[in-house]
Amino acid sequence: DTLRAILPDAPLETTLVIDSEDLAGKNRLRLELEQPGKTEPFALNNVLIREFTVLRDLQGPLLEILIDNEMLPPDFEPVRNLQDPALPFVSTQPSIEITITDENTFRPLDDTSLVELRLDNRTIPFSSSAVQFEPATIENAEARIFFTPDLSGRDTTHTLFLRVFDAAGNEAEGSPYQVHFRVQSAFEIESMYPYPNPMHTFTTFAFRLRG
Repeated sequence: DTLRAILPDAPLETTLVIDSEDLAGKNRLRLELEQPGKTEPFALNNVLIREFTVLRDLQGPLLEILIDNEMLPPDFEPVRNLQDPALPFVSTQPSIEITITDENTFRPLDDTSLVELRLDNRTIPFSSSAVQFEPATIENAEARIFFTPDLSGRDTTHTLFLRVFDAAGNEAEGSPYQVHFRVQSAFEIESMYPYPNPMHTFTTFAFRLRG
């Protein structure tokens, strides 16, 4: 940068913004002052050198996945029984909300190529009408993905796979993520628990309705 018209006996303040994205590591900044058309016999006092270090982004973002507003634990084991009752049940049109939070606000996650989303080993394109992507910004460090697949038509087990990186190439904490879940069209009551039990004057029946 070049500054001109410096008034005598007047302090000068200026701000120089440097893009440090490609400056990871040690750097040296050199500032040199001179008057046009004049040669000074001693120029050492006209030069200022400062060294600074730019730290690399080595920390991955945080990942949170909610399926029908529940956090289902990851399961990387293969499915051996598609009708296994131990697998969690979700609705036939589940609401899958993915939140990615990265502390690096200088390079917000706004690129869908950094996210791999698969259902039953099929890559889900972000151009699909079932996917909505809200990119992160400098003001908001959270990127959100809303995925609402239509799983009606067949009672079976599905597998969701997710892998996420940030703009610096760091994989998210909790990535890769994989979970198996079942869908069922018929209504059934499961896990009915009366409380208190035994009862004296009243009891409450808590149960889960699936289907």
